[in-house]
Amino acid sequence: MDDISISLPCGFSAKYKDIFYNNDKFPCPVCKIHDLTSQECLNMTKNKIFLNEIKLDQKKNQYEELMKEFENNKYDPKYYIDESFDCLKREVDVRREEIKLMLNIEIDDYHDGLLEMIDMERDLKLKVIEKRIQNIDTFDLASFKIDDNLDIHSKLEFYKKSEIKIDDGIRSVTTIIDDLKNLKFMLTESSVNIDIRKLFGELDWKEKVNTLQKNKMDDLIISLPCVFSAKYKEIFYSNGKFSCPVCKSHKMTSQECLVRNKLILIEKTCELKKKYI
Repeated sequence: MDDISISLPCGFSAKYKDIFYNNDKFPCPVCKIHDLTSQECLNMTKNKIFLNEIKLDQKKNQYEELMKEFENNKYDPKYYIDESFDCLKREVDVRREEIKLMLNIEIDDYHDGLLEMIDMERDLKLKVIEKRIQNIDTFDLASFKIDDNLDIHSKLEFYKKSEIKIDDGIRSVTTIIDDLKNLKFMLTESSVNIDIRKLFGELDWKEKVNTLQKNKMDDLIISLPCVFSAKYKEIFYSNGKFSCPVCKSHKMTSQECLVRNKLILIEKTCELKKKYI
């Protein structure tokens, strides 16, 4: 559509793209001596007839292309249905492998981290134990032999002090032996139940039946550069340049449509805001 010739009020002609992508008044792109709007050009009978002829031809072409596709599909619907469902199955298989890979990586990383922590704690404990072993005071049990010449009171005092000293030695050595054999760490039981549905994903309809869940702007009819119309959702959820969803004969961007439909979009936005205030 961009390169078709459009009649101007001054009698000259200009390309469609030089006229209909402007919203406000702008100087005539040919004679430069008057201002005009795209709507003025659109209201000219000659342009109306010409554009409607093009519009009808494009719709006829669209229908012909659609019927070709339909003719190719209608004799073997099972093939196309199987293909679409097989595609979904392949997607499920890929998702399984992705999650297995992701979990394996996370499990391996966590496992390696635990082993590294264990090694660090082991080395630290070894240093502490070695230092404690060096600081242990050992004594000769022969030194606890009592002097038979001591009086009763002195003998009792000797037994008491000797017992305390030996108990201290037993306690120190026992603590070291226990620390050598027993760990202060343990591996806890897993306490998390994985929600496999959230992790893997669930099957869901692409189109929700409940219209309340739809974007309130989705079904708004907007004008396209080719003079056809389309629903908001068919245009504004696309990124970059894409083929016109109606005539298929030109490419466009959602920004171009935004400029052309600024007024109706503002009105619709205000209307929706009023409903929810």
